[in-house]
Amino acid sequence: MKYFILFFLISSLFSQSPLKIITNNQSISDKKVPVIFLMHGYGDNERYFNKFIRNFDKDALIVSMRAPFKLSLISLEFLHNKWFHVDIDWNGNLKEKKSQILRSEKLIIDTITHIQNEYNIDTTKIFIGGFSQGGMMALHMLSKYPEKFKGFIAHSTRFLKNFEFQDNLSRYKNLNLLIIHGKRDLVLRIRNAYETKKKFDGMNANIEFHELKIGHRITIDSINIIEDWFSRISS
Repeated sequence: MKYFILFFLISSLFSQSPLKIITNNQSISDKKVPVIFLMHGYGDNERYFNKFIRNFDKDALIVSMRAPFKLSLISLEFLHNKWFHVDIDWNGNLKEKKSQILRSEKLIIDTITHIQNEYNIDTTKIFIGGFSQGGMMALHMLSKYPEKFKGFIAHSTRFLKNFEFQDNLSRYKNLNLLIIHGKRDLVLRIRNAYETKKKFDGMNANIEFHELKIGHRITIDSINIIEDWFSRISS
């Protein structure tokens, strides 16, 4: 059943949601529905997924979350945000701010808990995904909480620099991960997608991999792939 899509911004004044969010406003009913949590890229906001929400034609609650940190001191919070700060040293090496990664992680978990309390969702069908830096956070959540989620979506992204699997690799055995990346991506090269896929070699994880003829962006083709994958995994 397709629900009428109504966009709205839930502000801290009216909601206890730890992160600012928009949803597709699923009607609360007796039927439990799956939920997809989405995270935007560096310098963007929760409205990045408006097209995704408009075009996603499946029975699910979609929650797009705003990163908790402003891009800079002069940035407008409702426009330009980041999940964590990144420094570049003189040798061109990236250094990701761990304290902000952990803070974002906590706020994501708290937001998920809030949504579970507010909506009639199927807690066995919780999905999380992201684009670019948001995808890095999705993979971070995969590493920490593989059993909490039914599936993970990594679009145009890579693992965090200091990514580590938990010691018990059997926790990742049956996870579902969808990787989508553009062959023409000049921001995060396609090799990042190959490296992500390779990390799961020998784990018996369910990895689905798609290369598209696109740059660093989400397209209708991306949405169609996600929709098809979601239908199969959530059924």
